Amino acid sequence: EDTKNYPKEKVKDYGFKFESSIEREKFSFDATYERIEPDFFSLASPEVTNDRAGYEILTGYEGLNFANLSLGFNEYRDNLAGDPTEVTSTQSILTGGIDLDIGNFPDISIGYSLNRMLGKPRSALENDTQTFSLGLSHSLKNISLSSSGQLSDFRDKTNSSNDLSTLTGSFNMTSTLTQSLSITSGITLTRTKDLDDKSIDKSQSYSLSANWGVIPQRFTVSTWGSLVFTKSNDVTTPSDNVTTDASLEFSYTFRTGLTLTLGYELDIYRDDEDSSNNYEGHGFIARLSVSF
Repeated sequence: EDTKNYPKEKVKDYGFKFESSIEREKFSFDATYERIEPDFFSLASPEVTNDRAGYEILTGYEGLNFANLSLGFNEYRDNLAGDPTEVTSTQSILTGGIDLDIGNFPDISIGYSLNRMLGKPRSALENDTQTFSLGLSHSLKNISLSSSGQLSDFRDKTNSSNDLSTLTGSFNMTSTLTQSLSITSGITLTRTKDLDDKSIDKSQSYSLSANWGVIPQRFTVSTWGSLVFTKSNDVTTPSDNVTTDASLEFSYTFRTGLTLTLGYELDIYRDDEDSSNNYEGHGFIARLSVSF
């Protein structure tokens, strides 16, 4: 546990959080407010962020036979002590979504979010990130298919960072060939364009995994692999590399709560811009899981 930011001498401070929710048959509403003072630290809850105050609101409606609606908003700010030497930042996030389930057609998910960062003074920090998303999913007997697309636009109004536009698309398939054998594969493509210097970053990710219960509830063979290509034509930091990861595991369950796993891992990195970064790693796995 990292405690380097905790005060070295005893100080008094406080933090609190209020939550309220309403649940009806087709409607839900949740509201939260919290305030964590700058000198409040909790060893019992290290994930709590100090010097932070704000609220969250989330609503959902399922009154339509073919659609579920959701809408949320949250806003948090820091520098609660009002230190004039520090930039006070306020982050607000608006989210909205609709899930459509229309008979035998693929399920459709549509989403939108607006993430706004605002500083005080405003000249130190002001940017917006808008994200639009669309997802499709469908099942055909023993095959489940899903795909998604996302467009994200980042705009910095202080000109301290370049504006970016990112387009991401993915496709995943899970096939249950038999009760003991399943295969999952996926593809993710990402393209980020710098709207100021016109550079483009591209990424292609391919993955494949299989799980085979050779002896049901007793002996299982699992394998997984991924291949990632990344390329950038940025003038200052160009990149062109390939990362390969693969693993193979054999698991044997002697009895309930006692499983032995043996396996092998492969990790390869190839950098066409600087071959000195190339490496290849091999690893062996031996794991004994015991539960009572």
